[in-house]
Amino acid sequence: MTGLNKPLICIGLLLLCLSPANGESTTHQYVMRYEVQTNGNALFLLESETRRRVIWTVNCRVPMQGCVARGQGILLWVDDAMGARLNSATGPGAKVSIDWNNRSRDQSGIFSKPLGREDVSRLSRSGTSLVIEENNFVTVRATTEGIDIVIDYLRWLKSNHARLARDARVWRHSENRVTQNLDSAVLERFRIATFQRGENPEILVPVHKPQIQFAIEGQKAENGADNSSDNCAGC
Repeated sequence: MTGLNKPLICIGLLLLCLSPANGESTTHQYVMRYEVQTNGNALFLLESETRRRVIWTVNCRVPMQGCVARGQGILLWVDDAMGARLNSATGPGAKVSIDWNNRSRDQSGIFSKPLGREDVSRLSRSGTSLVIEENNFVTVRATTEGIDIVIDYLRWLKSNHARLARDARVWRHSENRVTQNLDSAVLERFRIATFQRGENPEILVPVHKPQIQFAIEGQKAENGADNSSDNCAGC
C-alpha cells in the first residue's frame, strides 16, 4: 500500500462513520404545534422527535387584546377589518421574495396591503421562507410555515366569541382545549358562546367536574323532551 492511498482510505472511513446508520435519514418530519395561554399569549412551533423550533410568538398588550405575532424578523397582526398584515424593518429599495422548493417568487409590496388568499396559501406551505434582501445581502430569512393557523388565531382573538370566553385556551385549534384547569365560570361563558355559534360545549367539560357534565346532560334531555312534544303536537 502506497503512502498516497493511506489518506484516501482515512477520508473514506471518516465519511462512513459520519453517514447515517441503518438507513436513517437526516431529514426531520416536523409537525406544527400550538401552546396557548389563558391571556392570549401563544407559541406556534415545529416539532420533530428530536427538535423543537419556535416559528411564531404571539404576545398581547393586555389579556387577549392588542395581540401581535412575531416571526424571525417579521411582524404579523390583524387589522380592524380582519385583514392580515405583515411588516418588517426594511429600508427603501429592499427586495422581498418567497422562497419555496428552491424557487423564488418576487413579493414586492407585500407589506403595503393586507395579505390576499393566494399570499397566505403560498406562505403557509411547508418549507417556505420570506426573504428580505438589502444591497444584495439577505437581512431576513423568516420561516412562514403555518401562518394560516396564526392568522386564524389572531382573528379569533378579535372576535366576540373570544371576548365572551375571556380564556384563549378555548380557541378551537388549541391543544390545551381539553384541560383540567378551566373553572366553572370559564366553562359557563364558553357554553354560552358555543351555543350561539352552534358548537358542542361538551368537549370542554373536565372529568373532575361531574356536576357540570350532569347539568349539560340534563339540559340535553330537557331539550329533547321539548322537541318530542313539539313533534307530537298534532298526534
